[in-house]
Amino acid sequence: MLSRDYNRLAMGIDKLSRDHAKRVIGSVLDKYKQLIGANIAAVWVRIAGKDNVDFLQVYVDRGDGQGRNPEPIALTNKARGLFAWVAEYNAALWLSNIALNPASLQNCLYPYQKIEGRYIDIYHLTRSFVALPIEYKNRLTAILVVEAPVADRIKEFHVESLKEITRPTGILIQKAEVFEDSKNETEQIVDDFQLSTMSASTTLNPYRTGFVARPYDTPFHLVGKVIADAFQKRQIKAAIYEHTPGSGLVMGEMLAQIGACHFGVADITSLSPNVIFELGALLAANKPVIILRDSNDNNKLPFDIMGYQCYRYQVAGNGIFIGDPQSLRPLDEFVDKFIDEKLLQDRDFQRAREWMPSPSAV
Repeated sequence: MLSRDYNRLAMGIDKLSRDHAKRVIGSVLDKYKQLIGANIAAVWVRIAGKDNVDFLQVYVDRGDGQGRNPEPIALTNKARGLFAWVAEYNAALWLSNIALNPASLQNCLYPYQKIEGRYIDIYHLTRSFVALPIEYKNRLTAILVVEAPVADRIKEFHVESLKEITRPTGILIQKAEVFEDSKNETEQIVDDFQLSTMSASTTLNPYRTGFVARPYDTPFHLVGKVIADAFQKRQIKAAIYEHTPGSGLVMGEMLAQIGACHFGVADITSLSPNVIFELGALLAANKPVIILRDSNDNNKLPFDIMGYQCYRYQVAGNGIFIGDPQSLRPLDEFVDKFIDEKLLQDRDFQRAREWMPSPSAV
């Protein structure tokens, strides 16, 4: 059954772009359009506008090829058309027999409301019509619309069948929007970093230095110390962001430190926003990065991080061990391998001087 497979797809898929969502929804609309004998099948989405005025605009439209060009609808108290009625009342609307230039219409669905006034604004070829609200988290997010050029073409069983696809349609729309928002946010972070590095010095630190991105919460202080100690044994500094008193904006200074470092280490446990930002900057700057994560952390990774190698770690006493329970190794061994096989193959890192902490810092 199409609706069952459609719902299974919507629930099972995790990441899809807006274009992919439209392709899936469009294929379902094509099928129902054919089964019903309709000339129009479409999904309109509700979007936020300025001054608290939302809009309805076409998301997917399977039109009749008659030059119809649906325009966005501003949902004010003067909005015209049947879609405006559905949005304002958040109710399903089924009209089985629409006369030419009607003065009023009767909803065929309980409680059989009367439609009149500014809502009587109908495509001139439409003789039967159904519009169903698509909700997500108890809020109208879209409207599913099917129109036919013949009276009584859309039957009650068609309406019930269409109701079954509103939920998966809403899920796909929301998942696609989350995907797009995440992608746009990632792109903005990269853009901000690139703009910052254009104005900041790109000179690498003369000493062998790494940037550690980790949550600032107290439980992660041990993680930061163990990482710093492991690198210090090889005369390499690995530290979190350090603010210079009297310097400029924190964001610009932090990005400058990332630009000047030779490598990065990011502990993405709990998906701390500051760590995700710093990791994005390290990746945008093309720095070698070790990505770590506590083995007990089960947060779902963002799509743009899942493609990178992420090493699980366990804390035991005052030490950190990398790997699964069957193949644990001390962080020191892991760091040594990273230094020997990655960092020491880089010419800039080779040229940098070894770092030793000042006596007061030991």
